[in-house]
Amino acid sequence: MARLQFVTLLAAGLLWVHGLAQAVTAADFLRRNEPAPAGQLPYRIYVPAMCQTQRCPIVVFLHGSGESGTDNNKQLNNNGNGVFAWLSDVNQATQPMIMVAPQVVGNWTSAPIINILDDVYEEFPYDRERIYLTGLSLGGGGTTGIAMSYSKVFAAAVPIARNDNYNQDAKRLVMLPMWLFHAANDGGCCPSTNSSNLVAAIRAAGGDPVYTEYATGGHGIWVQSYAKKPLFSWLIAQRRGRPPQLPEPLLRIDTPTTVPFWQTNASSLNLAGTAGPASAAISAIRWFSGGSSGAASGTSNWQAAAVPLANGSNILRVQGTGTSYDTALLGKTEFSDTLRVQVPAAANKAPSLKVVSEPYARAGEKVEFVALAGNDDGPSPLQVTWSVYGSPAGVVLQVHPDDPWRATVVSAPVGSYRIRAQVSDGSTTVTHDQRLMVIPATGPVPTVIAINAGGPEYVAKDGTRYLADQYFVGGDLTSDQAKEPIYGTRDDALYWDYRLTYWSFQYGIPVPNGKYYVVLHFAETYNPVDAVNDRVMQVTMNNPVLPNEVQRLDNFSPYQLVGQRYALRYGIFADVTDGKIHLDFKRINNLERARIDAIQVLRRM
Repeated sequence: MARLQFVTLLAAGLLWVHGLAQAVTAADFLRRNEPAPAGQLPYRIYVPAMCQTQRCPIVVFLHGSGESGTDNNKQLNNNGNGVFAWLSDVNQATQPMIMVAPQVVGNWTSAPIINILDDVYEEFPYDRERIYLTGLSLGGGGTTGIAMSYSKVFAAAVPIARNDNYNQDAKRLVMLPMWLFHAANDGGCCPSTNSSNLVAAIRAAGGDPVYTEYATGGHGIWVQSYAKKPLFSWLIAQRRGRPPQLPEPLLRIDTPTTVPFWQTNASSLNLAGTAGPASAAISAIRWFSGGSSGAASGTSNWQAAAVPLANGSNILRVQGTGTSYDTALLGKTEFSDTLRVQVPAAANKAPSLKVVSEPYARAGEKVEFVALAGNDDGPSPLQVTWSVYGSPAGVVLQVHPDDPWRATVVSAPVGSYRIRAQVSDGSTTVTHDQRLMVIPATGPVPTVIAINAGGPEYVAKDGTRYLADQYFVGGDLTSDQAKEPIYGTRDDALYWDYRLTYWSFQYGIPVPNGKYYVVLHFAETYNPVDAVNDRVMQVTMNNPVLPNEVQRLDNFSPYQLVGQRYALRYGIFADVTDGKIHLDFKRINNLERARIDAIQVLRRM
């Protein structure tokens, strides 16, 4: 991971940021990574003034082959070939947004883009739940390729006239909101089947991408596409790990349920819902179930009777066709909603729940918590509630007004925290307690001991010294040969070696008796693990803080929470009375082996 290289100093050495008084131009983008270190890319970055005081969404723009080079200029030609429309005064007044525009020679690859995102976060902390990715032609292919490798890093992706036809990993894009654009008369390198075949593969796997296919326009459709008013509204509505939101065009299944899963013993199902608005100019709505399909009746309020079901898991898709939003290029936009139906019905299964956050923060910092729930089979939409306990006096937990799955502690004081999230599906309620420690605003991290599980001694960017792997019983060490970047950390190498086992392994880490905070580091770097249930484990700490308490991560799947190559850290409190911290790792359900990447023990505040 390269450190930032500053080459442009403005306003007597102060970073310059743009306000909202005038249209954005290429001159408003700061310059970074000049010259770019080996394996990395130069890039330009636009930062609205408001994004200096709040965490804004960020969009990464990947240029086409005509803008390739190393001058760090051409990628912004022609107002970024239209993408500057997202930075208009009107749009920025609605939602301020950071934009990053790297420049490449050859093809786009994942590694330098992930490095850039980590570099930018260190300089301009953005909203990690709202990272958007877009590109045109060569960059359209790069958009889908990078999203397949790091699908849960991004909140949405917009590929335009993508230049490749790879779709074998389409299932990785099922939960990623996407709006693709292509022209039916595009030819040469980039026929429209590059996009339409990928869309079909995502739909077959149960996803709901939006697809606009113009009747004409050839290859150069990006200016018209980026200018579409509904596109920006759709983009900023998306959040990482959430089902796609469709402010416009809208299509929703309301009957028999508004949740994404249903169970029945019947051989068919009646569906109904809503679609619109009028500006979407919906001309048809069809349903698809296995190899069967048919027309629904109505548009703004539609119905589909007796949709056939088979025994087992059914994917029912209701798909609308409407305007391309371009009276010159014509064409159509397709959009859908999907319902999974299990036949025959089984007992209701409780939703799963985990909370993701940084394990520790500095005093005065804003700390954000994101609740991630799954396995919901009804009977009602999931509802989340938050509470704070066992924390310093006066701590206030603020729930985001536009996203109840996120909560924030502002200006956190030093101390130990427990943040509780509860999720109910109308039948069962599950709870997850997230531990957090806030350390003093200055000074070193109070690390007592740290271990690079499965690897050699390593010194982290913050100066923490991780010992070579030791104090374990059982398990094997493994190295990631690809050594690809890990999002969310400046210490990629810490996650390239790890300890794992088919059965179980333990750590007994010697420390003086006392109170500790143990941070567990995870990342999923094994490519065959690309589904929620591929690696599931249980992690237990046998150092109770309260009488008879056993602290545990149950049914724990890093891939389910953050996907591939994303640093995930969890903290657990420990009261040590026998001179050791006891950790036990084991796989469950005979799936992939349990794994740990690093362990860091801090003095408890």
